[in-house]
Amino acid sequence: MKRLFSMMLSVIMLVALLTVGMQTVHASFNIQIGEYVQMGTYYGQPILWRCVDIDENGPLMLSDKILCLKAFDATGNNTSGSHGRGLTNSRIKYSGSNYWADSNIRCWLNSTASAGNVVWACGNPPDESHVAPLGCNEYDDEAGFLTNFTQSERNAMKTVTQKSLLYKCEYSDIANSNYHKYYELFPSVVQNYETAFSEYVTDTIFLLDVK
Repeated sequence: MKRLFSMMLSVIMLVALLTVGMQTVHASFNIQIGEYVQMGTYYGQPILWRCVDIDENGPLMLSDKILCLKAFDATGNNTSGSHGRGLTNSRIKYSGSNYWADSNIRCWLNSTASAGNVVWACGNPPDESHVAPLGCNEYDDEAGFLTNFTQSERNAMKTVTQKSLLYKCEYSDIANSNYHKYYELFPSVVQNYETAFSEYVTDTIFLLDVK
């Protein structure tokens, strides 16, 4: 998987959502790059996954179709965690956070909770009053994404720890050359991927990052 880290990239994902990644390891799969596996459903429709890479973690599976549109994160009055760092006023009023680790979308993608019971790590649920545009694509009352898979399917998924880039206010209020930068041109957006501030986050389902 991987994720979006600048606020503008989060917006881009909102336009193109939701293609997600899933690491799977299961001996019976023996899947090769370019091959497909059907696992899980969403709104009653089966999900087709395409193998886009194989590394030390096993096959990296990408949903073949866009599944839905969902906000990366919601605004709200809770200023703990990522909502209390950096551009606090902006996060309360306009955009939520672009920090992957406690984002609404990460919580939902990796949750097996029933409808209305997903735990939102940032403390701000993605309800109709706090996602953009207001009243569109809220998902605070939706069951966690992993509830759409059988137990045997969930057992076949591998949980992995991966690098998560940090924008400047997620690490420090002081701007310098080591925070991840937003660029409009795709070849430029990865230019400081290796040296940018980062942390490691453990997930089963995730969004693709810029690299």
